[in-house]
Order: sequence, then C-alpha cells, then structure tokens
Amino acid sequence: MFGNSLSSRDGNNPRMSEIVSGRDDAWSGKWVAQKIAKHENVKSVEVISSNEIHVERKAGSSVDIATMSADRVDEESVAALLKDKGDIDFVVNIPKAAYIVGNTYALAEERNFGFGGLGDLFGALKSESPRAYVNREFEFVLRSLRQHRIVSQVTRVDDRRLLVQRKGLDPISVLVLNDYELAAEHVRHGIERYGEFQAIVRSNPNGGVTHAAAAAADASGVRIFGWGEFLGCLNQEWNWKK
Repeated sequence: MFGNSLSSRDGNNPRMSEIVSGRDDAWSGKWVAQKIAKHENVKSVEVISSNEIHVERKAGSSVDIATMSADRVDEESVAALLKDKGDIDFVVNIPKAAYIVGNTYALAEERNFGFGGLGDLFGALKSESPRAYVNREFEFVLRSLRQHRIVSQVTRVDDRRLLVQRKGLDPISVLVLNDYELAAEHVRHGIERYGEFQAIVRSNPNGGVTHAAAAAADASGVRIFGWGEFLGCLNQEWNWKK
C-alpha cells in the first residue's frame, strides 16, 4: 500500500507486454506510483499495468498516467507507449536530463494529454486540468511570445529550443535557459547539447550573466538576451547570428 490506497492489477508479473522497442521501463509504473503516493492531492493510486497508473485525487477529477523512462523522447516513442492504452491524461518520462524532441509536444497537444518529468507530474496533480499542464517556465515563455503582436507562430524544436516565426520578418531560433546565474558552462553545454540556434534567451528575470558566459557566447557567435530585451528585439530585423 502507498499513501491512502494503492493496488495493482499486475500481481507479481510487472513486465507483461509493456516493454517497447528501445525502452526497458516496465518498472516505471510502480516506481512513479510510489513517488506520488504521498502527494498532497493524491487520495489513492492504482497500478493498472507496468506502464500505467490510475490516480484518484482529493480535489479534482481522477488522472490516468502513462509512464516511461527514456533518455531521448520523440513522437514515435510516445505513440508506441500509448498504442494499447485507453484515454491517458498525462505521460511522465522519468530521466531529468532526457532530450525531448519537439514533435513530442505537438503530439501531446494534438491528442490532448499533458507531458513532462516527475516534477511536472507533481505540478499537474495539483492543477485543475492535468491534460493542459505546462510547467511554469514554459507556460510564461509560450504565452508571452504568442501574445506578442509581431509573432505569428511559436514551435517547440525540443525541450529548450523554440522557433519564433514573425510577421513580415525572418524567423528566429532561440535556446531558452532558466539558470539563476548564467555561467560559461551553461552556455557551452547548451551549444554542445542543442546545436544550432541564433540566440540564448534567459527566462529567469532574476540573477545575471557572468563575464565568462558572455565571452563563451560571443566566441560562438551567439548573443545572450534578457527576456524583456528579447521581446523588444522581436520587432526588428535580426542583425545577430543568421
């Protein structure tokens, strides 16, 4: 038993048929169930299968969750996870440092389910609609950009990059970072992990940028913008990295 109540329909056979090609995460359903059992808004958790759990909440409707553990997530891997499942409200991927391809978010929007890591699931369980849950940082980023008068469309390229399309102006690809103090290692890691983009945009209004970080960005031909500064620059021709 976990929390007020946790049960399982899998008995002692946790693997069943849930191993999808490229993943071996049949343990993930029970693992997530244990992690969320003490959540402040969780009344009970039931393990439906090795990659699916059902949650009754103290406040709000029940939530059906699909679980996975992959270092790289894309539309295909999530679609495979959901293939034999019913109506899922939220898909949780366990590794904190997983690389998430942008078409994952497109699939989530198309099929109306929430997606994120364990921390996101904790937030979703407190929200009115887990299906519509987006973490606070990107909820703010996406809303601000989509409300900008010059922006026609915002596409998530992956978990940290956005393609911002503008009315009458060239699109801009940006890497969004939220570190309190942006250091050279953050810049270098961003370049190594995410490859091509035209600017680094700080979504955190607090903190700052170290001199070493600015130098590392300059050496790569990338400029670092504060959030307000970037929103202002969206109205202009892009004169930095093309």
